[in-house]
Amino acid sequence: MFGIRSINKIIGGSGNIQISGNVERIQIGITPEEHLNAIEKRTEEIRNQQIEIRNISESLLKAEANIAKQQIEYLQKQIDNLNEIIRDPQKYLEYVENAQIQLGALLHNLEEKRISGNLEELRREIKAGSFASAERLIEEIGKSSHLNSRLEAEMVSARATLAFLDLRFAEAETLSRRAFYLEPSINTLIGLLDQIEMNGDRGKLLATFNEAKAALSGDLDPYVIVRLLAVEALTNAAAGEFAHAKLVVKTAESAIRKLPAVDSDAEIQLAVCKASMAAAEDNQLAALKHFKAALKILQQNKDEDDLFITRIEANVAACLGELGRLQEAINITKDCVDKLRKAGDGGRYHLGIRLNNLGDFLVRSEREEEALDVLRESIDLAEKNLPARHPSLIRRQLNLALCLKRLGRAGSAIKELKSIQVNEAALNELDRRSLVKASDALFSYCADTERWVDALSAALYIQKIGAEYLGDKATIQALPHAISAIRNAIISGDFSKLKTRKQNIPALLRGRR
Repeated sequence: MFGIRSINKIIGGSGNIQISGNVERIQIGITPEEHLNAIEKRTEEIRNQQIEIRNISESLLKAEANIAKQQIEYLQKQIDNLNEIIRDPQKYLEYVENAQIQLGALLHNLEEKRISGNLEELRREIKAGSFASAERLIEEIGKSSHLNSRLEAEMVSARATLAFLDLRFAEAETLSRRAFYLEPSINTLIGLLDQIEMNGDRGKLLATFNEAKAALSGDLDPYVIVRLLAVEALTNAAAGEFAHAKLVVKTAESAIRKLPAVDSDAEIQLAVCKASMAAAEDNQLAALKHFKAALKILQQNKDEDDLFITRIEANVAACLGELGRLQEAINITKDCVDKLRKAGDGGRYHLGIRLNNLGDFLVRSEREEEALDVLRESIDLAEKNLPARHPSLIRRQLNLALCLKRLGRAGSAIKELKSIQVNEAALNELDRRSLVKASDALFSYCADTERWVDALSAALYIQKIGAEYLGDKATIQALPHAISAIRNAIISGDFSKLKTRKQNIPALLRGRR
């Protein structure tokens, strides 16, 4: 064992105790050779420490010498400047001007850092639902005279978010547009398109994108190009331009393979684009694959955008529901609904959408009673928080009507469908498809209950909006025959033929979902 000793002294014994000169430690029970080796090792350690101390001292001396040299050089420069000013007083004004420029730049940088910190705090306050605090921060930031276009665009974008949450929809869109033109970028463009989407004026998405794309032209970063292509594909698909959208996706896929390094934002945006397009064409397996790919990247990157992650998770659930995996879809959607409720005002737009999805899955699972309150809450949220005649209400009211019909309340279902109001100019292709589905359901429910005047009105409206959205060829061909048969029956007052022909006219007089 080892013992610490303050004085070297001989402790008698058998020769196994070795004592050597002026050392701090003695080792008991070892041979003289081992003890000598230990002394030599300790001596070497001390020598190395001394060398290290000497090297550190030399480094410190050199550093002090360099500092002293720099100070001497600085002082000498100041002396030279003073001598120059004595010889030429005009130089003094030049030095003062340069000093003011340097000081101004320093203060500007400090102010930019302060504003950036305020903007970060502003985003946190909005996310937390602290809108009064957010408004105060916007007022404070707006007083600064050091706002560049990027910082001002960030502030204006935050104002747009607050305006939307405060139901000032037109103002929110105007502010989003201003933010884009202050700082044309892929992020401000997406913010503008999202605002138009939420405002329900989807008919002008494509025109807005094409106009904004021109403002973004120039020497763009290759990663930005991929994201821009993904947005272009989605915007065209929503407008019904699927052929062009698919070509754009192929271009984006080729571009992303050529990127010098992996870019998660570009990969996520392209995956979401491909998933959304697949879902629009009812290719749910492909949509599920791409949404899961986007979700995997988000999870691997430990992304902190909880709202966006929840939206992707909800889209995964939507695909599962369309594939008939209803219980999985219900479980995931319920979890997403809980997260969106916790997100407060920031999540209420998406909360309404996901409640509608949940209600739809519950109806398909023959849990109509449970679905009823869920679907009504979804509609209530839309009516309270979205502009009047918002396109998303079409699908919500259609699902509620289906639920009511299955509960044996056909009259209430018909009333719900007849109450749907839209601004046709604001609809995109997907909205028109939903509107025709709702009108088709109205026709079927009215035909089932022999409300022929209402059935005729629904059929004529389908013809006006676009019979091609009915889907199969037989149904499309049946439409004019159904209209003619019902019109003739109303004129003659003889509805007996309609009652017997229900099974002979495809789809439109057989009652479709």
